[in-house]
Amino acid sequence: MSELQLFPGPRLVRKSWVYDDDKSVGDWVSTDVTDRAFEYLFHELAVEPEVTLADVFRLVLDEPIMQAVFHQEFVAELCAEVRKGPVAKEEEAWQRIEFLELYQLWHHDTSTGTYEGVGRHQLHGVGVVQEADVFEHGHLAHKKGERTKWAISLTPVRELLHLPVRVNSEVLICEADIDAKQYGNTLQVVKSERITLGSFIREILWELSWHGSPDDSEKVSQGLKQQVAEIDAGTAKTVPHEEVMESLGFVSSSVAYARIFVGSEECGPSEVYRALHALEDAELAVDGLQRLLDGKLQVRPQFASLTGRELRKAVREAQYGGDDAAVSK
Repeated sequence: MSELQLFPGPRLVRKSWVYDDDKSVGDWVSTDVTDRAFEYLFHELAVEPEVTLADVFRLVLDEPIMQAVFHQEFVAELCAEVRKGPVAKEEEAWQRIEFLELYQLWHHDTSTGTYEGVGRHQLHGVGVVQEADVFEHGHLAHKKGERTKWAISLTPVRELLHLPVRVNSEVLICEADIDAKQYGNTLQVVKSERITLGSFIREILWELSWHGSPDDSEKVSQGLKQQVAEIDAGTAKTVPHEEVMESLGFVSSSVAYARIFVGSEECGPSEVYRALHALEDAELAVDGLQRLLDGKLQVRPQFASLTGRELRKAVREAQYGGDDAAVSK
């Protein structure tokens, strides 16, 4: 059981075990420590489901110590907005957020056995259950019966104050090795209920100030809306990804493939890419390509001993390595 509990209001309660005078009998005693929340920033916390973002801000609004602790997360600027009070957001029913959620996403590099992100929480909005399929630009964007996970870093804080803030104990562990076949995919789901009061507050403020102060976020938001409007109107100038990468000094995928494979020109970049990323990590790449492309693509002799994971790394280094040290031109 967590030592601290946060209730709506807000009301921060500490539970401690107290013995009687002869220490033969004891019981849990609850103490309201809301006014001294800064003393318990490193204590584990349990959050009641109906605690709102407004409740969280009330813990820091008029407390100089809290303002100093979270200064780097633009807490003063965010609190200045919060003091103006909540505002309703104009939105369609399918866009509505039901609650905010702190969640964990750990990254595990299976090639080195290292983890990243352990103990850090991220914040997003969890939408209502969709009553019908929602299509955007001709594509199914939101499926009936499912909830949409919404990014909220550019949403004005005053539009979020009424929402409950909940902590998801389910942790996704994803592949972090960029050359692994399962890169970015979930490897395992575990449980981790531990969060301290300080982390709870800090991770919320971190996400809300991702782009800086509220004024900074508004400028970024307006810029993105302008770009979307230009794309929708057909007036935006778009540049192919490979042209952008070449302008930065990297080589195109076609050039990189030609350095490592024989027959890549006949297969085409898209087919080579799909086959390359379908190889199993530990299988011999030449055998896998034979299976996938029936001999249409051959690996050059100096790369013939590489596994699928190693070959993907060689291609990546050929394209983005800069000095091309690992690849013969």
